[in-house]
Amino acid sequence: MIIQPHTLEHREAIRFLEENSSSFFTREEWLRVLQEGLKATVKIFCLEEDGEILLALPGLIFNFGIIRMFYSNIPYGGFVGDINRISSTLLFFEATMKRNGIHFIRIGGPSEREIEVFLKHYKRKNAYIHLLNLEGITEETLWRGYKKRVRRDIRKAEKSGAKSVDYKAEDQGPRKEEDEM
Repeated sequence: MIIQPHTLEHREAIRFLEENSSSFFTREEWLRVLQEGLKATVKIFCLEEDGEILLALPGLIFNFGIIRMFYSNIPYGGFVGDINRISSTLLFFEATMKRNGIHFIRIGGPSEREIEVFLKHYKRKNAYIHLLNLEGITEETLWRGYKKRVRRDIRKAEKSGAKSVDYKAEDQGPRKEEDEM
Protein backbone atom coordinates (compact mmCIF):
# COMPACT_ATOMS: atom_id res chain seq x y z
CA MET A 1 0.00 0.00 0.00
CA ILE A 2 1.09 3.52 -0.75
CA ILE A 3 -0.22 7.04 -0.13
CA GLN A 4 -0.22 9.21 -3.26
CA PRO A 5 -0.96 12.94 -3.20
CA HIS A 6 -3.01 13.99 -6.23
CA THR A 7 -4.23 17.30 -7.62
CA LEU A 8 -7.65 18.08 -9.07
CA GLU A 9 -6.36 17.07 -12.49
CA HIS A 10 -6.12 13.42 -11.38
CA ARG A 11 -9.36 12.04 -12.86
CA GLU A 12 -9.29 8.75 -10.94
CA ALA A 13 -9.08 10.54 -7.56
CA ILE A 14 -12.00 12.83 -8.49
CA ARG A 15 -14.03 9.83 -9.71
CA PHE A 16 -13.32 8.01 -6.43
CA LEU A 17 -14.51 10.97 -4.34
CA GLU A 18 -17.70 11.37 -6.35
CA GLU A 19 -18.54 7.65 -6.27
CA ASN A 20 -17.82 7.21 -2.57
CA SER A 21 -19.30 10.35 -1.05
CA SER A 22 -22.66 12.03 -1.43
CA SER A 23 -21.29 15.26 0.02
CA PHE A 24 -21.29 18.33 -2.21
CA PHE A 25 -18.08 19.39 -0.45
CA THR A 26 -16.08 16.53 -1.97
CA ARG A 27 -17.20 17.29 -5.53
CA GLU A 28 -14.69 18.66 -8.02
CA GLU A 29 -16.67 21.87 -8.54
CA TRP A 30 -16.56 22.75 -4.85
CA LEU A 31 -12.89 21.87 -4.49
CA ARG A 32 -12.09 24.17 -7.42
CA VAL A 33 -14.09 26.99 -5.79
CA LEU A 34 -12.07 26.54 -2.60
CA GLN A 35 -8.76 26.41 -4.46
CA GLU A 36 -9.47 29.55 -6.46
CA GLY A 37 -11.26 31.46 -3.72
CA LEU A 38 -8.81 30.73 -0.91
CA LYS A 39 -5.69 30.66 -3.10
CA ALA A 40 -4.76 27.33 -1.56
CA THR A 41 -3.70 24.09 -3.22
CA VAL A 42 -6.19 21.23 -3.16
CA LYS A 43 -4.57 17.84 -2.59
CA ILE A 44 -6.27 14.48 -2.43
CA PHE A 45 -4.12 12.05 -0.46
CA CYS A 46 -5.11 8.55 -1.62
CA LEU A 47 -4.37 5.18 -0.09
CA GLU A 48 -3.72 2.94 -3.09
CA GLU A 49 -3.09 -0.75 -3.52
CA ASP A 50 -2.32 -2.32 -6.90
CA GLY A 51 -3.36 0.93 -8.61
CA GLU A 52 -6.77 1.00 -6.91
CA ILE A 53 -7.80 3.82 -4.55
CA LEU A 54 -9.16 2.46 -1.27
CA LEU A 55 -9.33 5.59 0.89
CA ALA A 56 -8.96 9.30 0.15
CA LEU A 57 -8.38 12.39 2.24
CA PRO A 58 -9.19 15.57 0.27
CA GLY A 59 -8.14 18.92 1.65
CA LEU A 60 -6.39 22.22 1.20
CA ILE A 61 -2.75 23.05 1.72
CA PHE A 62 -2.36 26.54 3.10
CA ASN A 63 1.13 27.93 2.65
CA PHE A 64 1.76 30.67 5.20
CA GLY A 65 5.41 31.14 4.22
CA ILE A 66 7.30 29.26 6.89
CA ILE A 67 4.33 27.12 7.92
CA ARG A 68 2.22 24.79 5.76
CA MET A 69 -1.08 23.37 6.98
CA PHE A 70 -3.23 20.60 5.51
CA TYR A 71 -6.88 21.33 6.24
CA SER A 72 -9.48 18.61 5.79
CA ASN A 73 -12.25 19.46 8.18
CA ILE A 74 -16.04 19.36 8.15
CA PRO A 75 -17.74 20.18 5.98
CA TYR A 76 -14.87 20.45 3.51
CA GLY A 77 -13.09 17.20 4.10
CA GLY A 78 -12.57 14.09 6.12
CA PHE A 79 -11.83 10.59 4.94
CA VAL A 80 -13.77 9.14 1.98
CA GLY A 81 -13.91 5.45 1.13
CA ASP A 82 -13.24 2.42 3.30
CA ILE A 83 -13.14 4.13 6.71
CA ASN A 84 -12.27 0.83 8.39
CA ARG A 85 -8.75 1.33 7.01
CA ILE A 86 -8.18 4.67 8.77
CA SER A 87 -6.66 3.32 11.97
CA SER A 88 -4.31 0.92 10.24
CA THR A 89 -3.07 3.45 7.67
CA LEU A 90 -2.99 6.73 9.58
CA LEU A 91 0.77 6.53 10.07
CA PHE A 92 1.23 6.20 6.27
CA PHE A 93 -0.81 9.37 5.79
CA GLU A 94 1.31 11.10 8.43
CA ALA A 95 4.61 10.09 6.81
CA THR A 96 3.40 11.32 3.42
CA MET A 97 2.34 14.66 4.92
CA LYS A 98 5.77 15.06 6.51
CA ARG A 99 7.49 14.33 3.17
CA ASN A 100 5.26 17.01 1.59
CA GLY A 101 6.43 19.61 4.12
CA ILE A 102 3.17 19.83 6.07
CA HIS A 103 3.63 21.26 9.59
CA PHE A 104 0.03 21.12 10.84
CA ILE A 105 -2.86 18.80 9.98
CA ARG A 106 -6.53 19.46 10.63
CA ILE A 107 -8.73 16.42 9.99
CA GLY A 108 -12.31 16.21 11.19
CA GLY A 109 -15.63 14.61 10.56
CA PRO A 110 -17.59 11.54 11.53
CA SER A 111 -14.56 9.33 10.88
CA GLU A 112 -12.71 11.05 13.75
CA ARG A 113 -14.19 8.42 16.09
CA GLU A 114 -12.56 5.73 13.99
CA ILE A 115 -9.04 7.06 14.56
CA GLU A 116 -7.52 4.91 17.27
CA VAL A 117 -3.88 5.47 16.37
CA PHE A 118 -2.26 8.71 17.53
CA LEU A 119 0.03 10.50 15.15
CA LYS A 120 3.71 10.42 16.07
CA HIS A 121 4.83 13.82 14.80
CA TYR A 122 1.65 15.87 15.09
CA LYS A 123 -0.14 16.81 18.28
CA ARG A 124 -3.71 15.54 18.48
CA LYS A 125 -6.27 18.12 19.57
CA ASN A 126 -9.93 17.24 19.95
CA ALA A 127 -12.54 19.54 18.46
CA TYR A 128 -16.28 19.49 18.75
CA ILE A 129 -19.09 19.79 16.24
CA HIS A 130 -22.30 21.22 17.67
CA LEU A 131 -25.58 19.87 16.36
CA LEU A 132 -28.79 21.85 16.46
CA ASN A 133 -31.95 20.04 17.50
CA LEU A 134 -34.57 20.98 14.93
CA GLU A 135 -37.35 18.95 16.47
CA GLY A 136 -40.59 20.91 16.28
CA ILE A 137 -39.16 23.53 13.90
CA THR A 138 -40.80 23.61 10.50
CA GLU A 139 -38.85 23.86 7.27
CA GLU A 140 -40.55 27.21 6.60
CA THR A 141 -39.49 28.63 9.99
CA LEU A 142 -35.94 27.44 9.46
CA TRP A 143 -35.86 28.91 5.94
CA ARG A 144 -37.09 32.33 7.15
CA GLY A 145 -34.40 32.29 9.83
CA TYR A 146 -31.59 32.15 7.27
CA LYS A 147 -30.03 35.40 6.09
CA LYS A 148 -31.00 36.51 2.59
CA ARG A 149 -27.56 35.66 1.15
CA VAL A 150 -27.71 32.13 2.62
CA ARG A 151 -31.14 31.52 1.03
CA ARG A 152 -29.78 32.82 -2.29
CA ASP A 153 -26.74 30.52 -2.09
CA ILE A 154 -28.96 27.53 -1.31
CA ARG A 155 -31.19 28.25 -4.32
CA LYS A 156 -28.11 28.61 -6.56
CA ALA A 157 -26.73 25.29 -5.28
CA GLU A 158 -30.05 23.56 -5.96
CA LYS A 159 -30.15 24.96 -9.50
CA SER A 160 -26.64 23.60 -10.10
CA GLY A 161 -27.77 20.10 -9.12
CA ALA A 162 -26.90 19.93 -5.40
CA LYS A 163 -29.20 17.69 -3.39
CA SER A 164 -30.16 17.83 0.26
CA VAL A 165 -30.27 14.61 2.23
CA ASP A 166 -32.11 13.95 5.47
CA TYR A 167 -29.78 12.64 8.16
CA LYS A 168 -30.83 10.94 11.37
CA ALA A 169 -28.53 10.29 14.32
CA GLU A 170 -28.98 6.53 13.91
CA ASP A 171 -27.67 6.64 10.32
CA GLN A 172 -24.25 5.05 10.05
CA GLY A 173 -21.44 6.48 7.94
CA PRO A 174 -21.49 8.15 4.55
CA ARG A 175 -24.28 7.22 2.18
CA LYS A 176 -23.86 6.62 -1.50
CA GLU A 177 -25.89 8.60 -4.00
CA GLU A 178 -27.95 5.59 -5.08
CA ASP A 179 -29.25 5.31 -1.48
CA GLU A 180 -30.78 8.76 -1.85
CA MET A 181 -32.82 8.05 -4.97
